[in-house]
Amino acid sequence: MAKLFAINGFELIATGRSERTDQAAADLRRHGVRVKAVRADLSQTEGVETVWRAVQESGRPLDAAVLNAAAAPAAPSSTPTSTTNFPCSS
Repeated sequence: MAKLFAINGFELIATGRSERTDQAAADLRRHGVRVKAVRADLSQTEGVETVWRAVQESGRPLDAAVLNAAAAPAAPSSTPTSTTNFPCSS
């Protein structure tokens, strides 16, 4: 999905928990778009806040969000990771 956004000229914020995030961002930059790599664990409130700060610091409106955070088998699915509302505009 990120590759399709890059091919269509969208600037991206690529997130992940490992060094593969940096490689994915580098691969996406080959399509001529700006890509910021942010290492964050989206199963944790702090990780979500880190990504949201990156969005705000970009100085650009958020046009689309594609989230594909995997669920850890040890975490009960009924346990929310965040109750904070993250608005799309400031």
